[in-house]
Amino acid sequence: MVQQSVSTGSLTNEFFVMSNDSVFDCNSSNRRSQDTVDVDGDGITDETICRTTANIEVAGIATLDSEKVVQGEVDTSFSTSGTTVPGGRVDYQLTITNQGTVPMTNIFVVDILPAIGDTQVLNTSSARGSQWRPNLAGPVTVAIPGVTVEYTTNSNPCRPNPSDGQDLNWPSGCVNDWSTTFPSDPSAVTALRFNLGNLVLDPLESVILNWPMRAPAGAPTNGEIAWNSFAFVSTRTDQSGAAATLLPAEPPKVGVQIQPPTPAIIGDLVWDDQNGNGIQDNSEPGINGVRVELWEDGGDGQPGTSDDSFYGFTLTAPDGTGNDGLYLFSNVPGGDYFLKFIPSANLNLSAQDQGGDETADSDADPNTGQTNVFSVNQTTDTRDFDAGLTSVDPATASLGDFVWLDTDDNGTQDGGEVGVNGVTVELYDTGNTLIDSTQTSNDFNDNPGFYRFRDLTPGTYYVKFIAPPSHAFSAQDQGDDTLDSDADATGQTANITLSAGDSNQDVDAGIVPDPILGDFVWIDNNSDGLQNLGELGLNGVTVNVYNPGADGQPGGGDDSLLATTVTTNDVAGNPGFYSFSGLAAGNYVLEFIAPSGYEIGFQNVGNDDTIDSDADPNTGYTEVFALATSEDKRDLDVGMIALPVTSTGEVSGTLYQDDNPQNDTFDNGESTLPVNIKVVLYEDVNNNDVIDAGDTQQAFTETNNSGNYRFTSLRAGKYIVQVDTNDADIPDGFMLGTSNDIPIEVTNTAVGEDP
Repeated sequence: MVQQSVSTGSLTNEFFVMSNDSVFDCNSSNRRSQDTVDVDGDGITDETICRTTANIEVAGIATLDSEKVVQGEVDTSFSTSGTTVPGGRVDYQLTITNQGTVPMTNIFVVDILPAIGDTQVLNTSSARGSQWRPNLAGPVTVAIPGVTVEYTTNSNPCRPNPSDGQDLNWPSGCVNDWSTTFPSDPSAVTALRFNLGNLVLDPLESVILNWPMRAPAGAPTNGEIAWNSFAFVSTRTDQSGAAATLLPAEPPKVGVQIQPPTPAIIGDLVWDDQNGNGIQDNSEPGINGVRVELWEDGGDGQPGTSDDSFYGFTLTAPDGTGNDGLYLFSNVPGGDYFLKFIPSANLNLSAQDQGGDETADSDADPNTGQTNVFSVNQTTDTRDFDAGLTSVDPATASLGDFVWLDTDDNGTQDGGEVGVNGVTVELYDTGNTLIDSTQTSNDFNDNPGFYRFRDLTPGTYYVKFIAPPSHAFSAQDQGDDTLDSDADATGQTANITLSAGDSNQDVDAGIVPDPILGDFVWIDNNSDGLQNLGELGLNGVTVNVYNPGADGQPGGGDDSLLATTVTTNDVAGNPGFYSFSGLAAGNYVLEFIAPSGYEIGFQNVGNDDTIDSDADPNTGYTEVFALATSEDKRDLDVGMIALPVTSTGEVSGTLYQDDNPQNDTFDNGESTLPVNIKVVLYEDVNNNDVIDAGDTQQAFTETNNSGNYRFTSLRAGKYIVQVDTNDADIPDGFMLGTSNDIPIEVTNTAVGEDP
């Protein structure tokens, strides 16, 4: 069998014959060969063997597989259907995988977000059927370099023509106003477009796209569904011209339904305080697109201290009934909390607690955006935490704005370099008096690493950044002042003079990790020994660093253990990283210990040491290497391969039309459902017979012509079978006659279930 990840072209298969018989010989001299690599393992490398070859031509198959899943507020994992509550999360995940043998490029994705009265992306005459509209809650972030994300607020955006895939200005009358600029009011976004440009997706490689949305505060709560779908087009790299373009495809839609919120419930309004009195007057409208964060108090009763923990965020948006500026947090556990309102740069918060009506005042501190700490329980429904916003006082000034991880240490903000939250930033006057202090956090667009000092008296100031542990500052003033790092080696900037009305948002700082030895362990999905697109890091891997002993060989028994660490997330939240710091110049060796269920992959594949695996698969040790004084060495990586399932457990069943639902049994004469209905298998990790946090999707399949499905080669344990109720192949009017989460226990024998 040809491995699925093999690319188009010719494969050579070699066949060897050997014998200890003294009269053994090949029937052709050109097939005679010397056993230089000891094929038969007898330790003799000068004997004669017979060798012949055959070529296999792998045909060029161009096919992309795609999947859209959703996770609502009350869901524990992504699925093809979700459930949320008013104000709750609606997070989408889109995956495109190259299942063919030809590398694919020029991948172009258009996602039309749910809206009442919406249609399919490609078949605009077919209604999609959404009954409510979720709102985008932040910019779409893609960690893959070269991917462009575009937004539109138009109800009929241009998309690929389904007849040829090359015309991107379809349908007739569409508006081509796509923009890479994230709008100030995210709730106005109607569609997303992803252009993967020159990115080449090799066989079995995947691209995963994620973005957050929120249900409106006034959404209907009787099970109404919002439907979402996307279309994509791509070209194959082995052809050119029109023939290279695959026709656009639109995978099945996914739905998320609404159920009533349960306490504790917290809301509700951010408004335009046009007269600046801190009180909601009848004619003052709500403001959409303001970020509102919910924090759990750490126990000291003070908002904004180090013991507090982030709970979640939302954006103010239309409530679905004609009102703007509403937000809502639902299903909040009992406890002590506070809110933080983050306005845009051109708006300030109104005065706090004006007047005697708590339902009409502004509850946020104008300096911090935080409310006082308050308590909720499982009966609380409090919708009077409001914030008024006013225009910036023209007699004042402001200063900001960004601290980022300078991964290439060039002192300039480059594409893909991310902001860092939690960095302390202090503001001083020229008399060295501390004026204010803050920490970097997400801005109102959910981007990390930002800070701001508002309502400053005109004058001269300087900023001091406090570097996180094991980090230093980038070189100062390298080029464009909007993109460079303004801090010197101590974290202090030059003096900054502000006049009335000034808003200087160019005071930035790049930080770099101190020299380390590292740095990455990844899951080698295709077992090729190289870090490929879409392969993720693996946390929890133990890594040891040694001084080699007198024999100079790794693992010889005389090595000296210096330190031990475990792979974890880096400062940007990416898994699989490890580091050792403070090592003196000398010779070292690393040991990687494969966790349960994994083995170490191939060593030193290819010529690029930054993406290969450096540990011996048998011992886990690297080769001995030298480390110079203050050297930063981050190319000692290891690929881990998931071990194959060796047990023979099996789950199978049949989807059928139950004409006698009272007996819940597949009776003679009852017909099976059509082919190609998707069935998903989850591992019930905590053995509670429901799909919840920690349970993992093991596999999915589709029913055959007889309505049967089957999962094989399963480890013994508990599983849950789930039918994709949104599958387009389920006939209209059909619904499940049993629970959709069917618990199954797998032993050494096969088990079956007939939903």
